[in-house]
Amino acid sequence: MQRPDGRLLDITRAWRDVLVDSTIVVVGGRATQSSRIAVLEAGVNAYLSGPDLVPELRARVRATLRRFRTQDTRLRRLPFAGGVIDLDARTVQMGGRDIHLTPTECGILEHLCLHANQTVPSEDLVRVLWGADPQKGVHSLRLFIRKLRQKLEPDPTNPRYIVTQPSMGYRLEISSTPLTRSADPPLH
Repeated sequence: MQRPDGRLLDITRAWRDVLVDSTIVVVGGRATQSSRIAVLEAGVNAYLSGPDLVPELRARVRATLRRFRTQDTRLRRLPFAGGVIDLDARTVQMGGRDIHLTPTECGILEHLCLHANQTVPSEDLVRVLWGADPQKGVHSLRLFIRKLRQKLEPDPTNPRYIVTQPSMGYRLEISSTPLTRSADPPLH
């Protein structure tokens, strides 16, 4: 790319004006330094090109997700089964008691909460929790799901909250009550 297309710069500026917190990555061919700078000045967060594109793109997506996970505006509490899932405290309050979660259990539950009432593919959960670690996988996920069910389900052998979608993944069944921010008062 010798000079960035004027439409690309206009679209980038317009997108940046509307969605201030979004991350914009341009994937393109080889470009001059001045072209890359023009695109970055227009509001793009990264310009990627070259043969090693996919690993760098994955790394940038993970970095962006880490940034959003640490923002104070993150939704962190969810009404659940007559109690509350508190992701900051790594607890679930049910029946007047706190059920403590391990970091991995909390990670699984957090990802399921973010996609409440939707099936999350097992591979997505594995990737979010362990990345490309070949020692971890769907089998490890099943073990952690079993532990979560033992802690959260009235009858772990007949789950009604953490539901398996055969050959697909898992779904967290919750009420339609929305998430609340961590600064909000407890839900009682």
